[in-house]
Amino acid sequence: RALRVLGEAQVGDSGRSCGPKAAERGRLQKSSPSRVSDGVVIPFGVFVQHVDRPGDNGAPSPLRRLQYFLELTKRMPASRAERVMLKELERFREAVSKLPFSDGFVEEVKSGLARLGQAGSFGVFVRSDTNVEDLREFTGAGLNKTVPHRVGLNSVLAAIRKVWASPYTERSYRWRQRVLVNPEYVFPSVILHRTVPAEKSGVLVTADLETGEQNAITISAGEGVAAVVAGGAPQTVVLGDSGWQRLLSSCRAMTRKEIPRPPGEGVNVKPSLGRDPLLDDKDLNELGGLAREVMQKFPKRGSQAPWDIEWGLLEGKAWLMQIRPLKVSRAAATNPYLRSLDEGARMVETQLDLNVRLP
Repeated sequence: RALRVLGEAQVGDSGRSCGPKAAERGRLQKSSPSRVSDGVVIPFGVFVQHVDRPGDNGAPSPLRRLQYFLELTKRMPASRAERVMLKELERFREAVSKLPFSDGFVEEVKSGLARLGQAGSFGVFVRSDTNVEDLREFTGAGLNKTVPHRVGLNSVLAAIRKVWASPYTERSYRWRQRVLVNPEYVFPSVILHRTVPAEKSGVLVTADLETGEQNAITISAGEGVAAVVAGGAPQTVVLGDSGWQRLLSSCRAMTRKEIPRPPGEGVNVKPSLGRDPLLDDKDLNELGGLAREVMQKFPKRGSQAPWDIEWGLLEGKAWLMQIRPLKVSRAAATNPYLRSLDEGARMVETQLDLNVRLP
């Protein structure tokens, strides 16, 4: 239940005390502390402590009640089970939002944020990190909530409640019912991730995605934060290891997402600045250096797919947001190489059992 900064998270914590995002970000933060912003990890146990307190007059805790109904509805006809569970999920989310925090929790959050910087001088993204994410046959990406750029303590605490409740929405419930034997064992941890107010952002892949060659990188970039991850029409360029460049497309987005300076919160949508090219030679050199650093510290193994790297540029410096082996295309409809990767994909055929170690 103890809150920790990301740099203290271990790979072995994934699925035990926190989700895989925290464990992976902790690994990146330790390997590249100057490129990865730090954060605070709120473990599964804090959430369980919040929702597993008995109610009035000996009533079961909200968590025990939810688990009881999840088990009970397994024996009901599907249509009735869904009606019952959607009502119970609403009741559970209400409990998450109204129960007082456990003794000492607010002070722990305040202390954890103080380790990231001076109060009021920065914001954090409040991110969900459940024990059912980034599995071999189920990613769960996008199912649960991220609340962007919260600054004040009270705002962060309110966002934590929203993130805790998000795995128990109708949408998340419907997805889990298809892939889990025992959805009563889904638990959220939370990352309070220090905001990087990137001026440009995107993804890069450590290969030439037109040809499949491994001696180049493919960079897609847009203005503002989450420019390519959230969709859009990015600038895409291939950069060779000897410095040659090949432009595939120019940035054609009409808007950009901008992080306001504290005490401003959230994300502002503003008109694009229309820079063409968006990435200059200094940007490309910086991103090339980031790619080389990742490949040096995390060399590929055997036939592993190229690295898919999320990045942000702030005042000319490249920040590392996430790395993973390339699994799916961000432009699969138009790229033959990435379409060939997708041909090997398949839907989940068996349900996952949370009582055993997950792949």
